Formats: sequence, C-alpha cells, structure tokens
Amino acid sequence: MNKTYDVIITGARVAGSTLAIYLGKAGFHVLLVDQATFPKDTLSTHTFFNNTVALLREIGVMDKLLETNAPPVQDIKFQFEDTAIEGLIPKVDGEESCYCIRRTYLDQILLEQAKSQMNVTVLERFRVTDVIHADDTVAGVEGLDGNNEKQEFSARLVVGADGRSSIIRKLVKSELKISISAKVGIYFGYFSEFRDDNVPKFEVYKIKDNTAILF
Repeated sequence: MNKTYDVIITGARVAGSTLAIYLGKAGFHVLLVDQATFPKDTLSTHTFFNNTVALLREIGVMDKLLETNAPPVQDIKFQFEDTAIEGLIPKVDGEESCYCIRRTYLDQILLEQAKSQMNVTVLERFRVTDVIHADDTVAGVEGLDGNNEKQEFSARLVVGADGRSSIIRKLVKSELKISISAKVGIYFGYFSEFRDDNVPKFEVYKIKDNTAILF
C-alpha cells in the first residue's frame, strides 16, 4: 500500500468522502480513512433540500440514492401555535424535489463513489492516534489499522473531516473559538402508520416550548 499522498482526509462520511471525490477528479492522490466500517448509521437529519440534490447529482451519486426509495418532497409546512404557513419549495438549479435520505445509504454511496476514483485510496477501520510533524508542519498521520497494527502515512495536507469531536483538531491543539452550551434535548424516532396529509412534506411544528420536525 502506498505510504505517501497529496492529501490525507480523516473521516469518510459526507464531508470527507465528498472532498475526496472532488480532489480525486482534480488529479490529486488522496488517502481517505475512517475508524468505522460502512455501511454504518449516524444520528442526523434526513432532510436534503434541492440545492444539495443538485450537488449530489453533480458528483454522480443521485441515481444510486434514488434506488434506495428515498421519498421526493416538494412541499414544506411551518406551524407556530395556531398559525400555519405552507407551500411548494422553490426550484433550485433545475431541481424541483428535495429528498428524505437515510444516512446509512448516503454515507455508503458517497464512500463507494470515492473508492471509484482512480486516485483515491480508502482505508476503513483505521483509527488515527497521532499526527506526524516535519519542521512544525503537519506532514502525515499515524494510527492503528483493522489488525491493530501501527501504520504511518505522509501527505502535503491533512484534513480533519471527522466531526465536531475531531481527533485532528485535538492533536494539532487547534484553539476552540466558540462553545455554546446545549439548551434543548433532541429525540429521533421512526414511526409507522403515522397520520399525515397524504402529501409528503417537510414539516415543523412549534407549540409553546415544544418543537416537532417531521421528514
């Protein structure tokens, strides 16, 4: 396996895989690593508006996402107490429909698209444990592979795309600029036989201190 790349990206979900696809198409040699194995779910919204649909189509994954039976949505509804506002979502970049896409499918399809790029190498089950420095510059990463063996890789650029608790951010001691304490609790759930308006919508309801979002 090659040990030297133009770019190493840690984190292979939406941000990391998308960046790897674009860099691979531009001719850069990329190593994309993640400590997880895919498919793997993650706690996230499933709402993708049509500006994002245009991007997903641009990078070549929209047709595969449609094969997962992701429901198209063209209507939106907001209700605050007794006042409701609803209507069609405006067309963006030629896209009329938004979609409700499960992250299990999205992340896997994006990762497979990244793997299909000639210049992109994907390494799952790789846990970054440290960064490699050269003249006060980050020049690579080291970590443990799926066999718990130490591996080192070097690159001109290392990107931390591994989320809000990024190990790269911690390893390079990046200064935390803003921290805001959470003031609400959010609960996700999947429901069947749920009463609706018979038209797929993205819906937001706020009644006193409670908010419900349906997609």
